[in-house]
Amino acid sequence: MIEVIGKPLPGVTVLRLFRQEDGRGSFHKIYNETLFKQQGLNFSPKECFISRSSHNVLRGMHYQGAPKAQAKLISCISGTILDVVVNINKGSREFGEVYAIKMRDDDNFGLLVSPDYAHGFYCLGDDNIVAYLASEVYSPEDDAGILWSSIDYKWPTVDPIISERDLRHPTLSYLK
Repeated sequence: MIEVIGKPLPGVTVLRLFRQEDGRGSFHKIYNETLFKQQGLNFSPKECFISRSSHNVLRGMHYQGAPKAQAKLISCISGTILDVVVNINKGSREFGEVYAIKMRDDDNFGLLVSPDYAHGFYCLGDDNIVAYLASEVYSPEDDAGILWSSIDYKWPTVDPIISERDLRHPTLSYLK
């Protein structure tokens, strides 16, 4: 079962994904084309990424520009993260608006975001595994990002562990 929980911003959908647990551990179903279509969700993944990060790691804010812009489906498989998206569509009334959701491995949340958003997450737990499915294959020439600290969001840290690449991203105001 996949259930739409809410749509906090245009192009952002919070989902409850399938998870089953027994004495052996847990089983997660992140995507099922039929179930997504039954919920009115138009998403067809072409690539899947999995990251493993420790506490205080911040990954983001990433997006892929046209012509290979990506919609993403994000799910926390292990640990606890703060998942954050920001609207980067200059023509949208929602430009610069942020949505954040805390995701744990046992809450079964998924976040489906349109290509109008840059995405990142901050790791609250010690061992965090995040899966994200993308509607387009990674394209290095279209890869882009926004500096995490330039969005209108109060992160739970001022000194995260962050890659050199992510530190070099331009500010959100650069897109205006």
